[in-house]
Amino acid sequence: MPFSRAASASVVSVSSVVGGSWTVVGAAGLVERTPTTVSTANVSALLGATCAASPWNGTSIPAVLSVPTYSGGFDSGVAPFWLVFLANAATGTYVLVEVLNGTAAPLAKIGGTGCGGSGTSGRSLPSGTVDSPVAARTVWADAGNGWVDQDPGLTSLTMGAFGGGSYLGMSYPGVWGFVYSSCNPLGGGSTQQPAFVAAVNLTTGLLTAAFSYHVDCAT
Repeated sequence: MPFSRAASASVVSVSSVVGGSWTVVGAAGLVERTPTTVSTANVSALLGATCAASPWNGTSIPAVLSVPTYSGGFDSGVAPFWLVFLANAATGTYVLVEVLNGTAAPLAKIGGTGCGGSGTSGRSLPSGTVDSPVAARTVWADAGNGWVDQDPGLTSLTMGAFGGGSYLGMSYPGVWGFVYSSCNPLGGGSTQQPAFVAAVNLTTGLLTAAFSYHVDCAT
């Protein structure tokens, strides 16, 4: 499914969670050619070292989440697995929602002093955010397809939307980020693998950066 549908499903799923109202501030969609997993500890850490996660339903948070394989194109902008971050600006609390094959399930509430980054305030995704298929086609047409031709071992795409924020009084814009690699960078590990990274402006849909890089992967 595209990001827009995953975001809508996540908002509906947390409508009864105490502490709302909740707005989408970020998301990550994973496209994997082989079965893989995502560490929830790695995901929570994206918000900052001071963040503490608690189960949304009072039971437990899964240590790992299974990501199904997907045979669709890397240029489609759709994924069977999404993680969506929602925030309550009044309390500084986040909710992490898993959307798997169209079904949304809140996993955890995340908060704490400075959670979200020291001196940083996350923003909800702006009105007019381009959907993931639009951003993916832009990346693929400009650079992604050529990079894949040079690295036929590509098995993983992570695409993420972030609403932007502020740091020390300075603002930075929202962005779609794409990481093409031979492993899932959210799976944990420390073995470096080549990757191609690209960024697309959230509202204009224009490519703003594209370069070769590396990601840390499980062995």
